Parts: sequence; structure tokens; C-alpha cells
Amino acid sequence: MERKSKFNIKLRELRKHYNYTQADIAKILGISDTAVANYEKGKRRPEYETLTKLADWTIASASHWL
Repeated sequence: MERKSKFNIKLRELRKHYNYTQADIAKILGISDTAVANYEKGKRRPEYETLTKLADWTIASASHWL
């Protein structure tokens, strides 16, 4: 069983709230949709640059996402 961090849960909830696909989020953040899928599955954590882009896009601090 894969472990989900708070980041992964928050990202998935945000995406679903706005009816975005993983590809939509990937385009916004400048990453692959595979990377987004791996974040949501708990297989990867975002790099600092991606986390910063997400924080800027959502107008939330990076610490909110961790």
C-alpha cells in the first residue's frame, strides 16, 4: 500500500475541486503529467522549484503544501 503525504492529498483535492486533469496541473507547473500522477500516488515529492510554482499559483505558502 502506498503512503500518501499531506502534499499528495492536498494536490489531488485542489485538482478535483477545480475539475482539472493531471495534464492541466502539469501544464500550469511546467512538469510532466506523469510527475503529477506520481505526486498523487505518493511515489515522488516535488522539487523546490515545482513547490514554489505551486505556492505562487495557489497564493499559498510553500509550507501549506508540506
